[in-house]
Amino acid sequence: MNRPGQTGRSARRPRGRLVPLGVLVAAVAAAIGLVVWEVQTAPSALDGQVAGPTTWSSGAAGDGVATGAFGRWRGSPVGIAATWNDSLEAQTNQWTLQPGAEYGSWDADLDLSVGAIYKDQGESWSAAVDGAYDERWATALRAVERARSGREGTIYLRFAHEFNGEWEPWSVTSAEVDDFRAAWSRFRDLQQEILPQAQLVFCPTSETSSSLGLRWTDATPDADDVDVMAVDYYNQYPFVDDKASFDDLLDEVDPEGAPRGLDAHRVYAGERGEPFAISEWNSNADMGDSAAFMVLMRRWLEQHAGSGAGEVLYEIQFNVSNYGSGQFMTHPVGRQPDASAAYRTLW
Repeated sequence: MNRPGQTGRSARRPRGRLVPLGVLVAAVAAAIGLVVWEVQTAPSALDGQVAGPTTWSSGAAGDGVATGAFGRWRGSPVGIAATWNDSLEAQTNQWTLQPGAEYGSWDADLDLSVGAIYKDQGESWSAAVDGAYDERWATALRAVERARSGREGTIYLRFAHEFNGEWEPWSVTSAEVDDFRAAWSRFRDLQQEILPQAQLVFCPTSETSSSLGLRWTDATPDADDVDVMAVDYYNQYPFVDDKASFDDLLDEVDPEGAPRGLDAHRVYAGERGEPFAISEWNSNADMGDSAAFMVLMRRWLEQHAGSGAGEVLYEIQFNVSNYGSGQFMTHPVGRQPDASAAYRTLW
């Protein structure tokens, strides 16, 4: 998918699911404009009141994040942002981190996608094993190190994110698993040498493309080569907006038997001894407008927040207007006003 810092990416979005949550009653207090959500099937902690501060790092990517407008809109600061410098050119230049660019002065935590290889340019995972791209990867890491020098926030590097999606130029087939894991280890060595303060994030998309013939867990790097397990998770295919459907998806596995649902991914991280993150998430407005999804996501995050193995360290809402037709946006209120209002209230 096309994101800031990317060129020529195929348009699509990973999948997650939703839920109609009982009856949502929005009572707007005219004097202060406060929206109070009463969700019949929501947990009591959220019934009839605005949720309190998050106990995990809550963030967003896209419109209004770097300027602070998104945080002001939702009424709570953005603890972590995300950006993508993962086209072939952006990988080494790290454009969004440069002075005057979107995150040129960002001082907080940052989830940074840096790409990997580019099969559309004739590159391969087998060549990566032999060090063909070490110099370029090292240049990218040094560019990040220079751009973030003196900043307090942690860099979470998403190398080869969504590798299990056929749309990515660094996709991994079942035949490439060994090469991918070996190449990942090479990148890890470079990261620890050049940018040791960063955290390396292993991030599949929630659903693996069937064309790859891949059980994505087979491609998981050694535990020493990963700091955070993550997933990109979207409410679509199928789109759900009720509690029963949301809950049904939590433990779902894909046709290859690998995790697909949020809990399945989180539990897998816990089994490996790693904290968990949701590096991208939102609901697809092309398929509906579900305030229920926002309420249920908030409840799920509250249940599993923490910094230990299998606990949710951070989540980042994807709010990028220049992707597709803006179907994954909550701010400003656009094509999913109910979901947008629920998110604003709950966060």
